[in-house]
Amino acid sequence: MEFSVFVKLTARQTEAVTMHVAATTTATKFHQDVCMRLNITDQKERTSLLFGSHSLTSRTSGILDDFDIISGSNITVCIEVSGGSYNDERYIHPSVKKSQGKCIFLLVENDTESIRVEMPCGHPVTPVGLAGYVDDQIKSGETKIKCPSCQMEWKVSEIIKRGLTQSEREALEQGLTKNNYTTYRECPKCGITIKKTDTGVKMDCSFCKSKGTSFIFCWSCKKEWKNKGSSYDNCGNDSCGLDKELQKSLDTCQMKTVDKISVPKIRVCPKCSKVIEHRDGCRRVVCPNKDCSTEFCFICLKVSDKGKRFPCYDKPCKSAASRQTLPKK
Repeated sequence: MEFSVFVKLTARQTEAVTMHVAATTTATKFHQDVCMRLNITDQKERTSLLFGSHSLTSRTSGILDDFDIISGSNITVCIEVSGGSYNDERYIHPSVKKSQGKCIFLLVENDTESIRVEMPCGHPVTPVGLAGYVDDQIKSGETKIKCPSCQMEWKVSEIIKRGLTQSEREALEQGLTKNNYTTYRECPKCGITIKKTDTGVKMDCSFCKSKGTSFIFCWSCKKEWKNKGSSYDNCGNDSCGLDKELQKSLDTCQMKTVDKISVPKIRVCPKCSKVIEHRDGCRRVVCPNKDCSTEFCFICLKVSDKGKRFPCYDKPCKSAASRQTLPKK
């Protein structure tokens, strides 16, 4: 028989991840499933699961029933650390290739003294430049660390090998765990945990749909989607704090370079207010809302009109439009 338990990354965390398990599930299997669910498999050997006076790790034998874990039990993830002296020096793993190329972060012009190493994609970095870039990505809420030059995803283990200090490593691991956790919500109807894959807030539960009972809900307020119109960002619930949440994203999102001009990476369509994140390519974008499909410039936000291209289509933009303010309803 299956039942539900709640797993938290920290004791003070207000929301927990619901996991459906069987009483006969082994402690080893449960520990492995938790690490996969929370995206911390790279830290599995340093984690344990706390329940009452029990500590479940990958080395623990027995099944969940042996530890008196029942439906509704609350389990906390614990990260193991070593005691003694704290070594915060940079260490580059012997397997990492050195490089003579120019660091892609270029902290100092014509720097010939700093050690440079190759990332898995081949681009050269200095350990200090890499650490600074990783810190910026974590603070910006990124769930993956990618090369800014080629967009190849860098594994955490490969980043650590290239000279991160102990404190920088901990900030990276804990930051990614926290950022990834915020991309999950439970379907209010069936309880299945859903991962958010884009900037939209209109969520269609695939599990409910597979059971023949389609259920669409709002990512922000977790209530059933009431708006039957074309909006993808307004659920229609009066109590929803979505506008405040979206405005915060527009006000604080990371800047990026598009056609040599620095712009916010998140905009809203000038016509329908669909939230859009610029991933790659030039400034010309088309609103993904099928009921809108407006073509506009991501830099100056000027739109196409009556079948014509937007005004700056064939000439460079001189300046970027400021961060946007959501229109009042």
